[in-house]
This record gives sequence, structure tokens and C-alpha cells, in this order.
Amino acid sequence: MKLKKADKIIISLFVILEILIYLSFLLLDKNINFIEIDSSYFKYAGIILCLVFSLYSLILKRSLEAIFIPCALVFTLISDYFLLLNPDPELFIYGLVTFIITQLIYFLFLSFKNKSLFEFILNIVIRLILTLVAIVVAVSLGYKDALTLLALSYFVELLANFVYSFSLIKLDKKYLIFSAGLLLFIGCDISVGLNNVHLFDGIDYSLVNYMMWVFYLPSQVLLSISSIIPSKNLVKLG
Repeated sequence: MKLKKADKIIISLFVILEILIYLSFLLLDKNINFIEIDSSYFKYAGIILCLVFSLYSLILKRSLEAIFIPCALVFTLISDYFLLLNPDPELFIYGLVTFIITQLIYFLFLSFKNKSLFEFILNIVIRLILTLVAIVVAVSLGYKDALTLLALSYFVELLANFVYSFSLIKLDKKYLIFSAGLLLFIGCDISVGLNNVHLFDGIDYSLVNYMMWVFYLPSQVLLSISSIIPSKNLVKLG
């Protein structure tokens, strides 16, 4: 499947709009208030736009593999509501649960593309072992709250997906976009972890907090764009 000229125009418009949104909230977060609005609304609008673009990709491709990324972005949008717009910290746990679902969907996407039952089972075993080890270490260090344990489980899934995504690059170099999206996702979550735990002295944590979305929106844009990558042997819907 080759992209038509109209599709290339839509991709260009999507990227331009995301850049404008990105620059807007970066300026607002640096207290350059060119408009009286909370930067969170720009951030959330950027994720909504990613979902809309991925749905366009699904309509364009009408294939089974094109379903995964829009589904993942639906749960990403739910997560961002709880973690970004929701004022009640007690509900953050729901944002982490839906983020775990997001990563599980990306895992299913990777497994669908690789079509290897052995790799699928091996991945599950490795992920379970790594999650168990991470939880045991956290509990031994005194971190026993559900939020921390869920965050560790989520991060294991994200990291495992990034490593597993290299198998897609072997299939087609175009999937570098997908891997790059997951890498930036990791950069965001490392920033989140540092900002919440404050492990190191002498770090400007206001900058760490700022870097979360420096990484995050570009990661979602790249993952969205990867949904429109032309592929061979598509399993068509309908």
C-alpha cells in the first residue's frame, strides 16, 4: 500500500498541528503566558489529536493490524485524564491501570506482527519474572503501596515492548518510528520516576518535571504516525 498525495498532506497537517500544540504548552510551562489557559488542556488536546490521526489510519488501511494503535491510544487518553486533568490523587491508580493496558495492547501488536508463538510465550515468561523481581526489590526497600507496585509493573511492560520492538525493525526499517516512540515514552517515564522519588541530590526537579512532556507528546506522535506505515500482507477488515 502506497500513500496518496492527500494522505501525505493530512500527515503533514497532523505534524504541524502537533508542533504548534507542543510549542504552546512548552512556553506556558516556562511561564511565557501568551494566553490565559492551563497548559494541561493543550497537552490533552495533543493526545486527542494523536487518537484522531490513528483512527484516520485505521479507516485508510482497513486492516486488522491498524486496530492496535488506536485502541492503545484510547487507553492512553483515559490514563492522561486521570494523571493530567483529574484533581484527585487517589484516582491516579486508575491512570496507571489503563497505562498498563496500553502497553499490553502494544505487546499484542508486536506479537501480531512477529507471528511467533514461541516468542509470544517467552515474552510473557520474561515479563512475569522481571515484574516479580521488581516488586520484590521494591517491597524489600519499603515501597509497598499499590501505586508504586503498579508503576513498576507498567515500566517493565514498556521497557520489554521497546526491546521487543527491535524485532519489527528486522521486518521493516520503517518501524524505527515505532521504536523511537517507545524510547521517548521511556524518557518521559524516567522523568516521572525521578520527579516523584527524588533519589538524587543536586538535581533541578523543576526541569525534570518539565522534561516529562518534552518527551511524552513526541512519543505519542511517533506512535501515531507508525500506524499509517504501509505494510505488506495486510489482513483486511470486511
